[in-house]
Amino acid sequence: MLSVYPTNLTLTTKDMSLADPCRPGLRGFVRLTNALNAPAVFRWVPLFDEEGSTFFQIRPKSGVVDAFSQLDCEVDYDHAYGASKNGSFDLYVCALPADQSCLSEEEDLEGAWAAGEQKTSQPVERLICTAKLPTPRVSTASTRLTLGAIPLGLASSWTVSLVNTGKAVAFFRNELTASSCTRQKENSKRLLGRPDVPCCRKVTLTCWPTTGLLAVNGRNSIRVR
Repeated sequence: MLSVYPTNLTLTTKDMSLADPCRPGLRGFVRLTNALNAPAVFRWVPLFDEEGSTFFQIRPKSGVVDAFSQLDCEVDYDHAYGASKNGSFDLYVCALPADQSCLSEEEDLEGAWAAGEQKTSQPVERLICTAKLPTPRVSTASTRLTLGAIPLGLASSWTVSLVNTGKAVAFFRNELTASSCTRQKENSKRLLGRPDVPCCRKVTLTCWPTTGLLAVNGRNSIRVR
C-alpha cells in the first residue's frame, strides 16, 4: 500500500523565549524537522507590528531541509530603546521540484519557491517569540542639578552620572528640554543701565549623549550644556 503525505516540517517549539539580561543582544535556536522521505523548501515570513517593524530576525530566512534530516534556525532579538518584546514568524513549506535533487544556488531556491507558491498559500506553523527582560534600574547621583551663576554670553557645562544598578542592560534617551527666563514687558530690569540690553535672557539646556547603553553595573556621564 502506497501512502502519500503532503510536504511538511515540524518545529521543536512554537513559543520561544529569549532571556539573557546581561547582554544587549538575545539569541535562540529553533529546529526544523523533516520526517518525510522527500526534501522540503521552507521560508520564514515575519509578522510586522502596527508601525511596520519587527525587532526579531531569523536566519536562514529560507532554505531546504533534506529528507529525514533537521535544520537549526537562529533567532536574534535587537534589544534597543522602545523595542517591542514580542514578535512572530510564519513558516511556509513547499515541495522540492521533481527534476532537482538539491538546491545550492539562491536563484534555484527562489525558482523552486515561485513554482510552488500557489500551493502554499497558508503557513504550516507560526513561531511566537518573546524577549524576557527584567526591568532595568537607572539612577543618578542627584535628582537635582544646581547650575549656580552662569556667565553672561558664555557657554557653561556640567556633568551628571547615570548608574545602572539593575540586573539587565539598560538603554536611555534624554529628551530635549529648554528652560527660558520669562521676560516681562513692564518693569523689566536692564543691564548696567543700558535700555537695549535686558538682564533676563533665554537659557537653553542641551544634553549629550542623547541616547546610549548602560551595561549591568555600568556608569555613563551625561554632559549638560
